[in-house]
Amino acid sequence: MSTRTGLGKYGGMDELWAHIGITGVQVLGVVLATTVLYLVYAGVIRVLGRRIRASTSTFSLVLATVMGSLIARAMLGNSPTLIGGLVALITLVTLEGSFGMLRRRLPHRGRAWRYQPTVILVDGVVLPAALRATGLREHEIVTRLRHQGVTSYADLALVILESGGSLTVLRTGQRIQQRFLWDVRGAGDLPDGIVDREP
Repeated sequence: MSTRTGLGKYGGMDELWAHIGITGVQVLGVVLATTVLYLVYAGVIRVLGRRIRASTSTFSLVLATVMGSLIARAMLGNSPTLIGGLVALITLVTLEGSFGMLRRRLPHRGRAWRYQPTVILVDGVVLPAALRATGLREHEIVTRLRHQGVTSYADLALVILESGGSLTVLRTGQRIQQRFLWDVRGAGDLPDGIVDREP
């Protein structure tokens, strides 16, 4: 009877550990998988991220959701556990903190790989080259503008696609100070009727 009790006790502990614990090799595996997937995901977001956030299509939303689910599952391996999840979380926080420090230390001119806000419409005219450069279609921009209450291109003086995918909209008759355009691609070609040139 005592043997059965002992087996039950240790069996229960083993079962509990199987749900919350991992071995040293598994820790290394989680760290490696998390690091590789973080870098791959960062690369995908660099290429498609602004389009996904700015797009209104259902496919883009589904793609973002599926990517997140697949990556989370792949980080933890075949048997997700509590400690495995904590290891993955700590690794992600460490990676993001490290790359954040690196980005802050880089001079502005060394950040060419980062997204720049981009002028996509001037004086009611959409700029096709700017749309191609951002990977967006005109109907996606129109949908976003409609959500902001815009009903005609003629009502618009300037539209900027921000680095995060949102739109900054200036209505006809509004002006913007030059200092607010310091990082905007295409700002140098804007007419004086839109930009307040500073002395």
